[in-house]
Amino acid sequence: MKTVLLRILCLTALIGAAPATFSAESYNGRMPAECVLKDRSSEVALVICTPEAGDSIWREAGQAACGTDLMCNVWIWNGEEKAPDAAPATDTDLGEQYTGTAVAVWVNDSQTLIALRRVR
Repeated sequence: MKTVLLRILCLTALIGAAPATFSAESYNGRMPAECVLKDRSSEVALVICTPEAGDSIWREAGQAACGTDLMCNVWIWNGEEKAPDAAPATDTDLGEQYTGTAVAVWVNDSQTLIALRRVR
């Protein structure tokens, strides 16, 4: 009995220590119809929404992409070609060519949507 319990505890520790992997398919089931999760790292999600989507859809997509993960920011674009292919580890790794074309950012820990507008 002690051996079985020890194996269960070891397995639980290993599972808890395993790095998180994200499947876009599992998150897309919770996305609004206007959006799709392109990729996600542990802290950054990349979401593509239709050009017609606005604040309420972006907010819903952000919440769906992060779930209960507090340390999660969602960058949102209105065209797939504007977003990077893979989610970086942190926001600072995105690069200006991508941050400059995003339409919004969802900050999950503060439940805040930041709509981005181009300054002229």
